[in-house]
Amino acid sequence: MFADYRVPQILRHLGIFEYSQQLSEAIDAEKVMDYSSQIEVELRAATVVAVDRIMNEIKTTGSNNLKKHV
Repeated sequence: MFADYRVPQILRHLGIFEYSQQLSEAIDAEKVMDYSSQIEVELRAATVVAVDRIMNEIKTTGSNNLKKHV
């Protein structure tokens, strides 16, 4: 998976990611985050962890059961 800006966007849209009000406002305003800033690195890391957990859930229970957990 790519830890770009699109995957966290989708995870947020699905309700998997919830951001603080301050971060939500910055993202909604399309504020550019500095490359390698703490928040940018944290979002990339959280994205990798979230997708890994989703993939493990699919492997464990099958994709038909995924909607119950998301």
